[in-house]
Amino acid sequence: MRGPGNSGIFVLGAPFVASGRSGRHDKAGGRPPGADGVKIAAIIAWAGWGVLLAALLAGMVIAIFERHHSPEVSPGMGPLVIGILLVVLLSAGGLLYWFAQKRWMAGVIVMAALFWWPGLLMAARPIVLAFNDWRWAREDAREAAAQAAEPASPDSEEATPDD
Repeated sequence: MRGPGNSGIFVLGAPFVASGRSGRHDKAGGRPPGADGVKIAAIIAWAGWGVLLAALLAGMVIAIFERHHSPEVSPGMGPLVIGILLVVLLSAGGLLYWFAQKRWMAGVIVMAALFWWPGLLMAARPIVLAFNDWRWAREDAREAAAQAAEPASPDSEEATPDD
């Protein structure tokens, strides 16, 4: 049924109504093109930012209450460095917020990559170590199998003197 204010196409029960603007905005509620992609990338980036924030706050608590420190570094050096990293992380969060508001997909993706990079490295280390252990064990097994398959020659046995 068409009428004033209800002119549009129904797709799966949801009307797509033309907003009267052409070119700059698409027909889905007046959002700019690609807004959903930027929104998803921003959610992923904010998740990475939150993980880093939680890790830095946990590190700050550990550094503050740590009793042991090396004689080369003062006890307040850990919280100072973590505090500087918190300022950098908060600034990066502000930059991510600005990129998301401007709907700049490249900026949001770069920020997401920067936020998830430390987690990726921490997750990759055990995988690489396990792969190396498997590779070394496989190589050792091949060498043992090659030695077992080799027939023992009488020349290879050591001659023992009869004393």
